[in-house]
Amino acid sequence: MKLLPIFLLLILPTVVEAQFDYTTNNSTITIAKYEGVSGLVSIPSIINGLPVIAIGTNAFWGCNLTNIMIPSSVTSIGKWAFANCTNLTSVMFPNSVTSIGEWAFARCERLANVTIPTNSVTTIGDCAFFDCISLANLTIPKNVTFPRGHPFWGCIGLTNFVWEGHAAGK
Repeated sequence: MKLLPIFLLLILPTVVEAQFDYTTNNSTITIAKYEGVSGLVSIPSIINGLPVIAIGTNAFWGCNLTNIMIPSSVTSIGKWAFANCTNLTSVMFPNSVTSIGEWAFARCERLANVTIPTNSVTTIGDCAFFDCISLANLTIPKNVTFPRGHPFWGCIGLTNFVWEGHAAGK
């Protein structure tokens, strides 16, 4: 009977990794697609001994996620990565993330909590949080730039917006 827990520990990483399609580039992994069904997803930091450094374009598009845990190995979130995940309620970016792509969280209607790290994120793409109507409070670190336009377009519930180091209304 004691072999069963050991067996489960040995196969668990394989089961978790099987939920993701991914690409390998320069000895790193980019998540290309989520194939699982769970609403609570924890992206692994390592797959096949290689670090997961990016979440690719459309990787979780339209998935029935409620919460996502992004590992500290990830540095970029691709375009449309979590778009149309209408049940997603919160996301916490690790201090490793430097960029959030265009439309990355577009139409995540229940997304209410977003924590953007103070020291790492430097770029938030156009319409990254488009129509996140439940998003109410957001603090943006002072070093963040918005290369194109309006990352929070349609966030009609946004009542408390702080861009550190910038005067109100600018």
